[in-house]
Amino acid sequence: MSDTTQAADVDAQIRGRVGEEIFLTDYHPITMADELAFQKATWVHEDFLGFPLESNDPYGEELVSGFLLMSILVAFHKRYLPFHLEDGYALNYGADKLRFLTPVLAGDDIRCRTELLDVTVKKPGTYRLLTRNTIEKRDGRPAMVADWITYLVDNAAPADTQEVSDK
Repeated sequence: MSDTTQAADVDAQIRGRVGEEIFLTDYHPITMADELAFQKATWVHEDFLGFPLESNDPYGEELVSGFLLMSILVAFHKRYLPFHLEDGYALNYGADKLRFLTPVLAGDDIRCRTELLDVTVKKPGTYRLLTRNTIEKRDGRPAMVADWITYLVDNAAPADTQEVSDK
């Protein structure tokens, strides 16, 4: 799982992994209960704007929401990311690129393959990681690809939106 490291070791440890696959998860089932909970939490099936709900989807009710797949990246990174600051935290900063390539249906098994694309030290104790995350179905087809930005922040240097920005 995850190795807790001192801030002084993080730079060398992370930079040494740029261009490498940093984790590959086990397969996990996506159930209809997962999809229904996501729909409820995100109001997908609520008619709060006065528009009729779509029902012409060729995949029917079994289609898993793409943003459910995206949101699962948080859990995969918490469980499998191989480096963390000892007294720090990770901050989801967003995505540079997000594509949904193959439909995922309730009952499908998925896993995440993650490559470290880039590391930038934004300030002492704050690291900007760019990862490419490919959600794969058991048949090997990619379902989603997300270039995702995460900050690792030492608690001694709390994140500040002014200082953390990409500008």
